[in-house]
Amino acid sequence: MAKLPFSLILETNGEFHTSGILPGPVTEKCTDDFETQIRNLFANMDEVLNSKALTARNVRAVEIWITGSPKISPKEFERRYTVFNEAYVKWLGDMEEPPTRALTGPAKLKSGYAIEMQVHRAVR
Repeated sequence: MAKLPFSLILETNGEFHTSGILPGPVTEKCTDDFETQIRNLFANMDEVLNSKALTARNVRAVEIWITGSPKISPKEFERRYTVFNEAYVKWLGDMEEPPTRALTGPAKLKSGYAIEMQVHRAVR
């Protein structure tokens, strides 16, 4: 992989923070359907977290972007929101207290991806 002009994950005072993680390489144009992008997103986030011996269970705060208007209808955005929530709950596993979360719907993301996720705080 080419050297990126940013870190994928950093530790500061015992807390870990990620950059926005995409379902695939920034250098490629996305052609995958939304469900495939979700699976790839969580696999990529797992890889980044695992690089610091962390898992989804260590995550305390996240921000998620799912593309919204004007490219897709409000109905499609709601469908994506529901599909994402189902996959997100599965990714987190059986957590007594899930992370805090913000989810927004920008019009466009890099390289045509429909979803991006950033961990704002993870602890051991």
